[in-house]
Amino acid sequence: MLDEFLQVTLATALFLFLYACIIRGDGIARLGKDILKFIVRQRKCLRLERIGDGWRRFYGRLAKKNEVQRS
Repeated sequence: MLDEFLQVTLATALFLFLYACIIRGDGIARLGKDILKFIVRQRKCLRLERIGDGWRRFYGRLAKKNEVQRS
C-alpha cells in the first residue's frame, strides 16, 4: 500500500513539473533548484513561499466550495 501511495505521489509531482515546464519553460528549472535547496538546507526561499501560499489559497477555495455544496 505504501508503494502504491509513493508511486501515485511521484507520478503526480512529475506531471505537475512537466505541465509547468511546458507552460513556463525556464521557471521550472529554478523551481527544481529551489526544491533541492529546501530539501538539503531545510529553509524555504521566497519563490517556494509564494508557491506554497498559492496552493494554500487554492485549497482553501476548494474546501469552501465543498462546505457550501454539502449544506
